[in-house]
Amino acid sequence: MAKQPAQLRYWNRIPESVREQVVAAALEHTELSSLELAFRITDREGHFLSESSVCRILKAYDLTTSPAYVVMSASDGFQHPTRRPNELW
Repeated sequence: MAKQPAQLRYWNRIPESVREQVVAAALEHTELSSLELAFRITDREGHFLSESSVCRILKAYDLTTSPAYVVMSASDGFQHPTRRPNELW
C-alpha cells in the first residue's frame, strides 16, 4: 500500500460524514445562519465545528446566500449644515 505524499494528507480535515450532516441541516433549516448551524451541530451531533468551517462547507456546496445590502446614495451636502463653529453642540 503506497503512502500519500505529505501535502495531500491533512490531520484536521472534516470527515465527509460530518460535511453531509452540515449540508442536511442547512437544507432542513434554511432560516438558520452558519453560526446557528454550527451551534446546532455541536449541541445535537457532538461534532465541534466553527462558524467559518460551516460557512466554507456551505460555500463549497453553493448553499450560501448573499446578505441583503441597503444601497444608499451620497447627497450633495449635509442634511443640517452648520454656519459657525460648535453650532451642533
